[in-house]
Amino acid sequence: MKNTALLRVFAIIALSAMIAAGCTTEKRFILYQSKEPVKAAGHCAVWYPVKDSVAPPKIKYIPGPVVYVPGEKVYANCDSIIALNKKNEANGLPDVDMSKVPCPPCPPSTFQHDTVNVEILHYIENTAKMTYLQGQLDKANKDRDKYKDKFEEWRKKALYSDGILLFLFLATILYFYLKLKKKEAKVLL
Repeated sequence: MKNTALLRVFAIIALSAMIAAGCTTEKRFILYQSKEPVKAAGHCAVWYPVKDSVAPPKIKYIPGPVVYVPGEKVYANCDSIIALNKKNEANGLPDVDMSKVPCPPCPPSTFQHDTVNVEILHYIENTAKMTYLQGQLDKANKDRDKYKDKFEEWRKKALYSDGILLFLFLATILYFYLKLKKKEAKVLL
Protein backbone atom coordinates (compact mmCIF):
# COMPACT_ATOMS: atom_id res chain seq x y z
CA MET A 1 0.00 0.00 0.00
CA LYS A 2 2.85 2.30 0.76
CA ASN A 3 4.42 1.54 -2.63
CA THR A 4 1.26 2.24 -4.60
CA ALA A 5 0.73 5.61 -2.89
CA LEU A 6 4.36 6.49 -3.52
CA LEU A 7 4.01 5.33 -7.13
CA ARG A 8 0.88 7.47 -7.59
CA VAL A 9 2.60 10.53 -6.16
CA PHE A 10 5.59 9.93 -8.44
CA ALA A 11 3.28 9.52 -11.47
CA ILE A 12 1.45 12.77 -10.64
CA ILE A 13 4.76 14.62 -10.23
CA ALA A 14 6.09 13.19 -13.51
CA LEU A 15 2.89 14.05 -15.36
CA SER A 16 2.81 17.60 -14.04
CA ALA A 17 6.53 18.01 -14.88
CA MET A 18 5.87 16.85 -18.45
CA ILE A 19 2.96 19.29 -18.80
CA ALA A 20 5.03 22.15 -17.36
CA ALA A 21 7.98 21.30 -19.60
CA GLY A 22 5.71 21.27 -22.65
CA CYS A 23 4.33 24.70 -21.80
CA THR A 24 7.69 26.24 -21.04
CA THR A 25 9.30 24.91 -24.21
CA GLU A 26 7.18 27.19 -26.38
CA LYS A 27 7.74 30.10 -23.99
CA ARG A 28 11.46 29.40 -24.03
CA PHE A 29 11.52 29.35 -27.80
CA ILE A 30 9.59 32.62 -27.99
CA LEU A 31 12.01 34.18 -25.51
CA TYR A 32 14.96 32.72 -27.42
CA GLN A 33 13.52 33.98 -30.70
CA SER A 34 13.06 37.48 -29.34
CA LYS A 35 16.65 37.56 -28.04
CA GLU A 36 18.35 35.69 -30.91
CA PRO A 37 16.12 35.92 -34.01
CA VAL A 38 18.93 35.03 -36.42
CA LYS A 39 19.84 31.78 -34.67
CA ALA A 40 16.19 30.82 -34.20
CA ALA A 41 15.53 31.44 -37.90
CA GLY A 42 18.58 29.31 -38.74
CA HIS A 43 17.17 26.40 -36.72
CA CYS A 44 13.74 26.81 -38.34
CA ALA A 45 15.29 26.89 -41.81
CA VAL A 46 17.06 23.59 -41.19
CA TRP A 47 14.18 21.76 -39.51
CA TYR A 48 11.16 23.24 -41.29
CA PRO A 49 11.82 24.02 -44.97
CA VAL A 50 8.87 25.45 -46.90
CA LYS A 51 7.26 23.89 -49.94
CA ASP A 52 7.48 25.33 -53.42
CA SER A 53 4.87 27.67 -54.83
CA VAL A 54 3.51 28.21 -58.30
CA ALA A 55 3.42 31.68 -59.76
CA PRO A 56 0.54 32.70 -62.02
CA PRO A 57 1.32 31.59 -65.58
CA LYS A 58 2.84 34.11 -67.95
CA ILE A 59 1.32 34.00 -71.41
CA LYS A 60 3.50 35.34 -74.21
CA TYR A 61 1.98 35.91 -77.64
CA ILE A 62 4.47 35.85 -80.52
CA PRO A 63 3.02 36.86 -83.89
CA GLY A 64 4.27 34.73 -86.76
CA PRO A 65 4.81 35.40 -90.46
CA VAL A 66 1.87 36.08 -92.75
CA VAL A 67 1.44 33.39 -95.43
CA TYR A 68 -0.44 34.12 -98.68
CA VAL A 69 -2.47 31.26 -100.15
CA PRO A 70 -3.80 31.58 -103.71
CA GLY A 71 -7.55 31.25 -104.04
CA GLU A 72 -9.00 28.08 -105.53
CA LYS A 73 -10.72 28.06 -108.93
CA VAL A 74 -14.43 27.72 -108.60
CA TYR A 75 -16.70 27.00 -111.53
CA ALA A 76 -19.94 28.79 -111.03
CA ASN A 77 -23.14 29.71 -112.80
CA CYS A 78 -22.36 33.10 -114.23
CA ASP A 79 -25.23 35.32 -115.36
CA SER A 80 -24.01 35.46 -118.95
CA ILE A 81 -23.96 31.64 -119.25
CA ILE A 82 -27.43 31.39 -117.79
CA ALA A 83 -28.67 33.92 -120.35
CA LEU A 84 -26.87 32.02 -123.15
CA ASN A 85 -28.47 28.74 -122.05
CA LYS A 86 -31.92 30.33 -122.11
CA LYS A 87 -31.26 31.63 -125.62
CA ASN A 88 -30.00 28.19 -126.72
CA GLU A 89 -33.05 26.52 -125.23
CA ALA A 90 -35.35 28.87 -127.12
CA ASN A 91 -33.52 28.14 -130.38
CA GLY A 92 -33.32 24.38 -129.66
CA LEU A 93 -29.55 24.31 -129.22
CA PRO A 94 -27.77 22.26 -126.52
CA ASP A 95 -26.90 23.87 -123.20
CA VAL A 96 -23.36 25.03 -122.50
CA ASP A 97 -21.51 22.64 -120.18
CA MET A 98 -21.12 24.59 -116.93
CA SER A 99 -18.19 22.49 -115.67
CA LYS A 100 -15.96 23.75 -118.47
CA VAL A 101 -16.72 27.44 -118.05
CA PRO A 102 -14.36 28.97 -115.49
CA CYS A 103 -15.19 32.02 -113.46
CA PRO A 104 -12.41 34.16 -112.03
CA PRO A 105 -10.68 32.54 -109.05
CA CYS A 106 -11.32 33.69 -105.51
CA PRO A 107 -8.91 36.29 -104.21
CA PRO A 108 -5.86 34.97 -102.38
CA SER A 109 -6.29 34.54 -98.66
CA THR A 110 -3.80 35.13 -95.88
CA PHE A 111 -3.24 33.43 -92.60
CA GLN A 112 -0.67 33.89 -89.85
CA HIS A 113 1.25 31.27 -87.87
CA ASP A 114 1.14 32.66 -84.31
CA THR A 115 2.84 31.16 -81.28
CA VAL A 116 1.54 31.30 -77.73
CA ASN A 117 4.00 30.40 -74.96
CA VAL A 118 2.64 29.63 -71.51
CA GLU A 119 5.32 29.88 -68.85
CA ILE A 120 4.61 28.44 -65.40
CA LEU A 121 7.19 29.25 -62.75
CA HIS A 122 7.76 27.20 -59.63
CA TYR A 123 9.57 29.08 -56.93
CA ILE A 124 10.60 28.31 -53.40
CA GLU A 125 10.75 31.03 -50.79
CA ASN A 126 11.98 29.93 -47.41
CA THR A 127 11.18 32.84 -45.13
CA ALA A 128 13.08 31.35 -42.20
CA LYS A 129 16.20 31.02 -44.34
CA MET A 130 15.68 34.53 -45.67
CA THR A 131 15.48 35.91 -42.11
CA TYR A 132 18.59 33.96 -41.18
CA LEU A 133 20.54 35.28 -44.18
CA GLN A 134 19.25 38.83 -43.58
CA GLY A 135 20.48 38.57 -39.98
CA GLN A 136 23.90 37.48 -41.16
CA LEU A 137 23.98 40.38 -43.62
CA ASP A 138 22.95 42.84 -40.89
CA LYS A 139 25.69 41.48 -38.61
CA ALA A 140 28.26 41.81 -41.39
CA ASN A 141 27.09 45.39 -42.04
CA LYS A 142 27.41 46.25 -38.33
CA ASP A 143 30.93 44.78 -38.26
CA ARG A 144 31.81 46.75 -41.38
CA ASP A 145 30.49 49.97 -39.84
CA LYS A 146 32.40 49.27 -36.62
CA TYR A 147 35.64 48.69 -38.53
CA LYS A 148 34.96 51.74 -40.67
CA ASP A 149 34.53 53.88 -37.53
CA LYS A 150 37.77 52.46 -36.09
CA PHE A 151 39.54 53.15 -39.37
CA GLU A 152 38.33 56.75 -39.36
CA GLU A 153 39.48 57.14 -35.75
CA TRP A 154 42.94 55.76 -36.53
CA ARG A 155 43.10 57.82 -39.70
CA LYS A 156 42.49 61.01 -37.71
CA LYS A 157 45.13 59.98 -35.18
CA ALA A 158 47.57 59.29 -38.00
CA LEU A 159 46.87 62.69 -39.56
CA TYR A 160 47.42 64.43 -36.21
CA SER A 161 50.63 62.49 -35.58
CA ASP A 162 51.84 63.23 -39.13
CA GLY A 163 51.13 66.91 -38.54
CA ILE A 164 52.99 66.86 -35.25
CA LEU A 165 55.96 65.04 -36.81
CA LEU A 166 56.03 67.53 -39.70
CA PHE A 167 55.93 70.43 -37.23
CA LEU A 168 58.77 68.91 -35.17
CA PHE A 169 60.80 68.28 -38.32
CA LEU A 170 60.36 71.87 -39.51
CA ALA A 171 61.10 73.19 -36.02
CA THR A 172 64.32 71.12 -35.92
CA ILE A 173 65.39 72.42 -39.32
CA LEU A 174 64.62 75.98 -38.21
CA TYR A 175 66.57 75.45 -34.95
CA PHE A 176 69.64 74.15 -36.76
CA TYR A 177 69.34 76.88 -39.39
CA LEU A 178 69.29 79.56 -36.70
CA LYS A 179 72.19 77.89 -34.87
CA LEU A 180 74.18 77.80 -38.11
CA LYS A 181 73.43 81.50 -38.72
CA LYS A 182 74.74 82.35 -35.22
CA LYS A 183 77.95 80.48 -35.93
CA GLU A 184 78.40 82.30 -39.20
CA ALA A 185 77.76 85.59 -37.43
CA LYS A 186 80.46 84.74 -34.81
CA VAL A 187 82.91 83.69 -37.51
CA LEU A 188 82.45 86.95 -39.41
CA LEU A 189 83.08 89.11 -36.32
